[in-house]
Amino acid sequence: MDYLYEAVDASGRTVMGKIEANDEVEVRRKLTLMGYRPQTIAATQALQGASRTGAGSVAVAANSARSVMQNGAQTAARSSGITMAGNAAKVSTRTATQSQSRTASTTRSNFLLNPVNPNASKLGGVSTRDLAFYFQQLAPLVKSGMTIYAALDNLAGRTPNKNLAQTAHEMAETARKGNRISDVMEHYPRIYPDHIVGMVRAGETGGFLEIALAEIALNFEQNIALYKGMWLPKLMASQALYVLPIAIPFMPCLLASFDLAANAMLYLKWELVLLPATALLHFLILHSARQARLPQYRRFRDSMSLRLPAFGNLQRVAALSAFVRMLRRLHQAGVAPIQAWECAMNTTDNVVIRERLASSYEMMNHGASFSDAFAATELFDNQIENLVITGQHSGEIVESLDKAADHYQEAVYDATTRAKRVMLSMGLTTMLVLGGGALLWVVHSYFHGIFDFVDKQFATPDFLQML
Repeated sequence: MDYLYEAVDASGRTVMGKIEANDEVEVRRKLTLMGYRPQTIAATQALQGASRTGAGSVAVAANSARSVMQNGAQTAARSSGITMAGNAAKVSTRTATQSQSRTASTTRSNFLLNPVNPNASKLGGVSTRDLAFYFQQLAPLVKSGMTIYAALDNLAGRTPNKNLAQTAHEMAETARKGNRISDVMEHYPRIYPDHIVGMVRAGETGGFLEIALAEIALNFEQNIALYKGMWLPKLMASQALYVLPIAIPFMPCLLASFDLAANAMLYLKWELVLLPATALLHFLILHSARQARLPQYRRFRDSMSLRLPAFGNLQRVAALSAFVRMLRRLHQAGVAPIQAWECAMNTTDNVVIRERLASSYEMMNHGASFSDAFAATELFDNQIENLVITGQHSGEIVESLDKAADHYQEAVYDATTRAKRVMLSMGLTTMLVLGGGALLWVVHSYFHGIFDFVDKQFATPDFLQML
């Protein structure tokens, strides 16, 4: 059933629109998830009944909401404190859409314009598994009908990671005041990646936060599954790394003299130097990898990852899949095209691709059509571009985006399979190179040591006189 509603958003403005739900309880839940405080709710069927029976205040409020939606841009122009939201955005005129586009251009997300917010918290220490488990619990709590602040309060007390629990408490308090939880998440970039913040914000904008949270949980699960098989290549590479300091001094020390005890002590001295140096090198490699994951190095990391043969393709198709899938959900929810584009582009986890999408977003702000902006990114296959253009001309843009999302989802699956093979190949190659190098050194040092030993021990004057 369709319901007309009047609510107040986080900035105090009155928001009127239409939303689809089973009952008023679900309407209130959806509006709360969108960051709105419901004021008046009336079913469209009640409007018809009210016109026949003269129902009192409910009919008056509902008719007021209907009047706002029918007048569209004219009503918004007369009362700057009233905006359209939800499915009601579909009835806006082209002039109103262009006006909203210009406004949206000046209020773009901070994490797009400035990926490293100088005022952002440096709180971190939350692993990917902690986040995955966190969202795996939050999504079903919200889906069950629990308000977002109640779900966060419930989860915060049961979250073992203290830093994550702290952010959950702050998010709960923010949601209780009617504000967006994504604003709190954005303040903690070392805990919540910017594309995760973008997904939550898109869910709040479109009124499908429970779906966005479920997709975030699935996103983390897929990433964990992708790198789950990395333990074998990592183990092989680590073993090969530690073989070098063990093998390099072995033969030279063994053949240093006839005194085996002295040789053993010499070998031990070498190991006391080489093994700590190798451990330090291993630590520096791991530390550099962790540092590269910090927000300030995000663009460099994403740029380099796109150049890797298998991982670059995986990054590209995963980012486009997330963008198209979220764009489709926002269009289906009735969000204006330019606002839908802005929300969807912030859900991509590659900054370089996001910047390309942002360029097309600017084009839309200057009057470019949706299909022109889509083609201008030069990120999509020709068949996907033609599919979207056809969808726009035929009025079936949601169906076209749905097919595009299916296409890229299959591409993600194929790219993931190839990436896993490449990771295994990299581990084997590293082991063969380092292990093979160690073996060659052992063989070289063995023969070199034997000849050197003979030269030193037997080519002496006393030994020659004995002969």
